[in-house]
Amino acid sequence: MKENTVLVYAPDRDIAVRLTEGVKKRMRMSCIFRTFTDRAALEKHLSADKDCYLLMGDGSEGLPKGADPERTVIMGEDGMVRDDSISVISRYGGCTNAAKALLSVMADRVNGDTVCSGGKKLHILGAYSPVKRSLQTTFCVALGEYLARGARVLYMNFEGFSGFSGILETVAKEGPDVTDLLYYCDTAPEKLPYKLPGLVKTVGKLDMLMPPLSYLDTYDRSGEKWVEMFRGISYCGVYDYLILDLSEAVQGLIQILSACERIFTITGNDRIAAAKLFEYEKWMKLHEHAGIMDKTIRCDLPSFGKIPEDFSMLTHGELSNYIGAFVKQAAG
Repeated sequence: MKENTVLVYAPDRDIAVRLTEGVKKRMRMSCIFRTFTDRAALEKHLSADKDCYLLMGDGSEGLPKGADPERTVIMGEDGMVRDDSISVISRYGGCTNAAKALLSVMADRVNGDTVCSGGKKLHILGAYSPVKRSLQTTFCVALGEYLARGARVLYMNFEGFSGFSGILETVAKEGPDVTDLLYYCDTAPEKLPYKLPGLVKTVGKLDMLMPPLSYLDTYDRSGEKWVEMFRGISYCGVYDYLILDLSEAVQGLIQILSACERIFTITGNDRIAAAKLFEYEKWMKLHEHAGIMDKTIRCDLPSFGKIPEDFSMLTHGELSNYIGAFVKQAAG
């Protein structure tokens, strides 16, 4: 098996280097990148490697000799004459659009001989509590932001109606959600590493896979199918941690909890919360789910003075400090 090779060309060295680094960061997968500023050297490499992909930061000179049109992305001016077999994007779309275009071209040519995984181990962390309005989502996002300081983290929300389209209006109003990822998992799992980067939204340093508008859009998904999707995310080799913000609005909750490495349960601090937790833990014992309880860490959150409504601000303040101390204690 071999890794994909991406050749990045621009006559200006600074542009070529910035484009290479920007696209490499946004593609979030294992590829070999080579930067070229000399067209003759580029054409020599193209003649020797017929399976590489080419990103041209300047398409004014036309297609270089030896380039495969179907493996080429050209960043050109609006209105540039297009060859139907070549992917041409606006040069003003930046590295993000260039990365998406390259991934789309690669997805159309994926085969079993190509290495897609970066070889990372995916740690799946779940959060579930029978106590509602317990700051579980805020805890999960803050935990994700904390871990994302030194790792790649993906967050998923499984509430019935998450409210994310309002809470994160600037990033969640339009665009893909978890149903798009499920589609590729079911129909073309081999393309998942190429599609995943274009499906996530980023808040601060934390990547989020947006939930659907309603849990009814995914309620027929079994626990086994969700676990299969987690394996697909792991196969992509992009993330170190997957954080699952769970609720009863997902089928197969027990299977999902069983797939988690650690489970965080927020306890609450009143009599009703204690009663709910008692019934939850009693049910788990009655149905012989001791393994889930063994992986569970109880979180008795203190009262915080003020919690930012903006998720990108959760890297600061009382909650962030608490999460940091909590993670260190749990790791110890």
